[in-house]
Amino acid sequence: MRILVAYASKHQSTAEIARAIGQTLEQFSNVSANVKEIDQLDYITGYDAVVLGSAVYEGNWRLSAANFLTLHAQELAQIPVWLFSSGPLGEGKTREIAQGWEFPAGLRVIAAQIKPHDIAIFRGKLDIGELNMFELAAAKKMDATPGDYREWEKIIQWAAQIGQALCEEGDRSLKKPNSTT
Repeated sequence: MRILVAYASKHQSTAEIARAIGQTLEQFSNVSANVKEIDQLDYITGYDAVVLGSAVYEGNWRLSAANFLTLHAQELAQIPVWLFSSGPLGEGKTREIAQGWEFPAGLRVIAAQIKPHDIAIFRGKLDIGELNMFELAAAKKMDATPGDYREWEKIIQWAAQIGQALCEEGDRSLKKPNSTT
């Protein structure tokens, strides 16, 4: 199975998450993962499944990821899809840190059409040295604490669940939810 792991990342934290997902998927027999930045993709034809993720800023996916999801919604609705977001910072439970945020409000209708198998949210990383003056001001305004909060074990476990689902031939887990086939 050819799996696309596509991502939109500004400071490479989400890119590193996507690479970890791809490496985990590669450990499963009959799974070939192709990890690509969304800006480098023109099509998704030829892939058996897609894992799509984006960094989150102010509750929104990066524009390239939002546009990609919108542009390819019909194609994505025909194959197994998993979505992930990267961004909340701090200690504690990820959903509590995100204050109930789960997915960008403006993309929820499209996600409902695609019917992803799962939508995950992972904590991110903030390195003040990588920020421009506008990002630094936003980080100060949000009282964001610098650090690497990514939980690699959870990321790898999530990717392993995807790999397991992909390897179970004929299993219902690969059929689109509410599918008649």
